[in-house]
Amino acid sequence: MKKKAYVAVSGGVDSSVSLYLLKEKGFSVVGVFMIPFVDDDVLCNYQKERSDAIRVCARLGVPYKEINTNTQYRNLVIEEFVSEYKKGSIPNPDILCNKHIKFKIFLNYAIKEGADYIATGHYAQIKKIKGVYKLFEAKDESKDQSYFLWAINKNILNKIIFPIGNIKKHMVRDIAKKQNLFTYLKKDSQGICFVGNIKLVNFLSKYIKFKPGDVLYKGSVICKHLGSFFYTPGQRHGFSVNNQKNKEKLYVVEKDIEKNTITVTTKKGIDEFKKRMIKIKDENILSNNLNKSELYVQYRYHGEKIKIEKKDKNLITLKDPVLVPSGQSAVFYTKDGECVGGGVVI
Repeated sequence: MKKKAYVAVSGGVDSSVSLYLLKEKGFSVVGVFMIPFVDDDVLCNYQKERSDAIRVCARLGVPYKEINTNTQYRNLVIEEFVSEYKKGSIPNPDILCNKHIKFKIFLNYAIKEGADYIATGHYAQIKKIKGVYKLFEAKDESKDQSYFLWAINKNILNKIIFPIGNIKKHMVRDIAKKQNLFTYLKKDSQGICFVGNIKLVNFLSKYIKFKPGDVLYKGSVICKHLGSFFYTPGQRHGFSVNNQKNKEKLYVVEKDIEKNTITVTTKKGIDEFKKRMIKIKDENILSNNLNKSELYVQYRYHGEKIKIEKKDKNLITLKDPVLVPSGQSAVFYTKDGECVGGGVVI
């Protein structure tokens, strides 16, 4: 009897090829479109993506289903996302989306429907080693998305398939083209997960009021900002300085939510704000190798991996100092690319 896989189809090339590859491998596949977060004030053209997902399923001759995740996304992702921003943290919406929606709501739905597996178009790999399922980086490192998956439950790894995790992106497009899938021409999606191509500050402004405050440089006020909530350490835009003498680019390095101020400095001055010790919360462990292997931490998507010299519960000591905002994810990797877990920076 064929194994059944419910495949999350988004109308893009990655999910299209994932659906095709599983069908070719002999799975009984069903394409499932998740109706995303919908808000009158947010321009999310999900109808176009939904239409494309239906066309892909029709082209491949597989059943199409859809589930409405609007309410769950609003309650489980948006509320937490906005709440953390109000506290001054910088959460990652894609990680929240994967944790709560794709690998919980969608998985539970699929299992109830009789599926043996769920599959998505993520660039990541799951390998079974000595009977244990483990999460690894994708073969195409430039597209790797394992960073966004650290918060999922390790007990469901045996229920997940990433069909394109061992394929380079250009090959994915080649496969789509050879199978006459129109999605081979579509650009990669951008913007906030499930919300669409909208600037983050515009999205947040629907929930958080603008409150101009002071921009500080070496203790002096040099200009105004839109509101300290909206700024991320390392950011070098969103404020303008008219009276700066040397005209060097300035970078956000600190923010004070209570005083509604942000502190900026020059590129040369950033180092004094970096730290070698970072605290995390909400740690999620995906593998026993978290405590056995030489570990590295990645603290932003496609950012460099920094060697961990010591890990003591929720306190991490790094080989090199970093500038990392609270709310961002610190994701742990072994030297051979296994994603062994992560946590949220405090």
